[in-house]
Order: sequence, then C-alpha cells, then structure tokens
Amino acid sequence: MPTDSPNADLMSQFLNRKPGGPYQSIPIAAFFDASGRYLYHYTEYPAVYQKDVIQARLRTPQPGETAEAVAQRYAGDWAAFRQSPIFRVCASACADEIITSLHRCLLPGSAA
Repeated sequence: MPTDSPNADLMSQFLNRKPGGPYQSIPIAAFFDASGRYLYHYTEYPAVYQKDVIQARLRTPQPGETAEAVAQRYAGDWAAFRQSPIFRVCASACADEIITSLHRCLLPGSAA
C-alpha cells in the first residue's frame, strides 16, 4: 500500500491504476520543468505493449493441453517473445511515448 513507502507522498500522485487496485509501479518516471512544475509522468509500459493481453493469449490452453503443459509452453513462448523483434519495438515505443508526450507538454499553450 502507498502509505508503507517512505516516498508515499510522491508515489501516491503516480499510482498505476489497473484491475486489482492501484499499484506503485516501478519503473515510473515523472518529469518537471526547471521551476518544479509537473509536466508528465510515464508508468511502466508503452500503450502499444499490452502485456496482460499477450500473456493471457499465451496462457490459453490448446485443445487437450494439461495445466502443466500450458505452463511449460507459456514459459518457452514468453521467453521467445521477449527475444523477438516485436518486443524490441515495444521497448523502443517507451522512449517514443516519453519524448512525444514531453514535446506535447512543452508546446505553447499546453496546460501540462
């Protein structure tokens, strides 16, 4: 829970809200201008990387597959996905999302 953290006052501003409750997610990056004005924060994953959807599909049992077989297949499939070119695209999307969001915040007339 956020109150268990020595940085709870800061972390409570940037909770990751998803099913199951709010979470303190690491990594999080919060950006402020030189005067300390909040600009933007990035939480955990880029929008294009739908980790929960990918994992759910990889964990879907195939016809006749036992729970143990699903777990073994999932471990291999997940490892293969993390080594795939599309995973690197998702990782690059993180930087793209941060940079474009900060750029948008710094445009004239932005309400950041």
